Amino acid sequence: MSNHYSSILRVILVSTILLISSCEHNLTGVIPADWEFTFAYIHATGYGSATADDYHVELVIREHPINQQNVVVHTTYTLGERLESAAWSDNGSHLAYVYYRPHNYQAGTIDTSTIYIYGLSARESNLIWHQRGEIGDLFWSPDHQYLFFRQYSHNYLIHIDTKTINLLPFYTDFARFSPDGEKLLFIDKLSGDKTNRAYLINIDGTDRQPLLETEDAEHLGAYWSPGGRYIALVTRINLYQIILVDMENDRSYQKIQEELYIFNNVQWSPDGHALVFESYDESLVPTTQIFLLYVQTGELRRLTYSIHSHFNPQWTPDGNRIVYRGLDENIHESIFCIQGDGSNPEKIIAFTTGFLREFAVSPTPSG
Repeated sequence: MSNHYSSILRVILVSTILLISSCEHNLTGVIPADWEFTFAYIHATGYGSATADDYHVELVIREHPINQQNVVVHTTYTLGERLESAAWSDNGSHLAYVYYRPHNYQAGTIDTSTIYIYGLSARESNLIWHQRGEIGDLFWSPDHQYLFFRQYSHNYLIHIDTKTINLLPFYTDFARFSPDGEKLLFIDKLSGDKTNRAYLINIDGTDRQPLLETEDAEHLGAYWSPGGRYIALVTRINLYQIILVDMENDRSYQKIQEELYIFNNVQWSPDGHALVFESYDESLVPTTQIFLLYVQTGELRRLTYSIHSHFNPQWTPDGNRIVYRGLDENIHESIFCIQGDGSNPEKIIAFTTGFLREFAVSPTPSG
């Protein structure tokens, strides 16, 4: 590791020792074992308010259908504080999230971020990491031993048990673990003339290699299939495209979709047969809708039709339904659910006040 990165890491470690004692959290509840499918959401009211009278941010775990009381994991009423980056472990046993506290000149405090992990069996949140500045983009390794996170122009891996942290030798705002947990797939943002290219690297930072030698295309996102054989690569030259890369056949690849304008929040179905994503074409601008793409046939199916945007689609654990967010007919932020064939659309929850910061579906039925 270079002296530059070592110095940065020493500063972070010192800051953590100085700040870690100041962290507090508020949690209640435990997940019932018989819930059908589970999701977490962060809801804020009074956000942007000049006073703290109506300010309220909470992280909630909720079932569908509703049979039990919601589980409120963490709540803050302090003006400017935030909860964000809710991320489930692959086995659904833990939920990681970030609590951010802004600087306060009057109180003489600095801005800090804290990573918590809520254990569904233990019924409590544990502090994992605490440091100055804003933290984002949490996601877990498949073995549930590491968390990836980003701070400013740096990316890190932290070991959950030992709390050891590694500074990764690249900058990205997009990365994913391979299904076996041995590699990271990322879009490099700072590679000289070749920016926005997909790379593979071992989790210890060694053996960096390009995913594909495509000179002209800009790489915007890359997504492993559940079994790890394929990577769905979103690219752009003049048009946006989805390219399917076969990792077991010398990384041969083929274009499977280029009809739409953009492909965001791509997610594989649990069985690896389809991709769901948000997009729009010329007839849909400026609203985004939810689309389904069958990988082997290239068949494209539009699932939602609305004058309002729908986005951030996520599969339920059984692979039969897709959960997404958007505005309802009353222009309230809402969470919806729809069958994979586009039938039986259902509004799960509507927020009549405040706004939905984010949500995440658990990969297992009962969290």
